[in-house]
Amino acid sequence: MSSGPSYGTTLVLKGDIHDEVEVTHSRSFKPTDGRIDSLSFRFYNPTDFKSGALSQRISARGVSYTPEPESVRSERDSFGNSLTVVEWKGLNNTATVTETYTVSLSIGINEPRSLSPIPLNPRDIPPPAARFLMSSPLVEANDAEIKKLAVSLTAGALSEQAAVDAILNWVVDNVKYRSPVGDYGAVATLISKEGNCQNFSHLSIALLRSSGIPARIAGGVSLGRPWKVPVKGGHLIQSIGQGGHAWMEVWYPDLG
Repeated sequence: MSSGPSYGTTLVLKGDIHDEVEVTHSRSFKPTDGRIDSLSFRFYNPTDFKSGALSQRISARGVSYTPEPESVRSERDSFGNSLTVVEWKGLNNTATVTETYTVSLSIGINEPRSLSPIPLNPRDIPPPAARFLMSSPLVEANDAEIKKLAVSLTAGALSEQAAVDAILNWVVDNVKYRSPVGDYGAVATLISKEGNCQNFSHLSIALLRSSGIPARIAGGVSLGRPWKVPVKGGHLIQSIGQGGHAWMEVWYPDLG
C-alpha cells in the first residue's frame, strides 16, 4: 500500500435559486434528574433580510410551547436582533419550543471578486463595519497566537480577497468537525483543531479581524436538503444535517 499527498478541489456554485420553504423547528429540554426549579431559554427570531445576493422574507410564523411556560417576552440585543425569552417554573417533564414559518427565498449565487487592496485603511471602514473588528469572548482577535497565525497566512496577499481566501482555506484544511465540544472560542479551536460550525466561524473571524478585515457571525437553520453538484465526469452529492447552523460574513469596501 503506497501513500502520497492528496489534493482537494474548491467548487464554486453559480446560478439562481427562487423557492418557498415551510420550516418546522423544534428544540427540547429534558430534566435528567428529577425536577428543574427554573428554566429560561432565549432564541433568535427569524427575520426578513436583504443583501446584494439574498432576499429572505418570513411569513405565517407561529410558536407553540409544551408545557405552557410561566412567561414569554421579547428582547433585542445590542445589534438590534429580535429574541424571544421563555421561562418555565417547576419543570418535571420535557419542555419543547416549536416554531413554524414560511421562508420565501431569492438567491443569486455568483462569485463576486473584490479589488480592494490589503491592508484596509481603518479610516475608510464605516462605523457599522468597524465594530466587527473588535475582540470578544469567543472571537479573541487580540490573542498573540491568533495574531501570529494571521500575519503568516496573509503575508503574501496583495488584496483583501486573497487574504480572506488564505485564511478560510487554512481553517478548512486544519480544523476537523466535531460536535459538541467544551469550548467554542477561537483560541480553543486553534489549540484543539476541532469543533463545529461555531468553532469554524469564530476562528475564521478572529483571524480576519486580526488582519484588519471586518467579519461577523450569522446564525440560522440548515434544511437538510442535499445538493446535486455537477462535476467533471458526473455529480457530487453535498448533504448537510438539518438544524441550527452558524456561518460568517466578511465586509469589503467595494462589495459591502
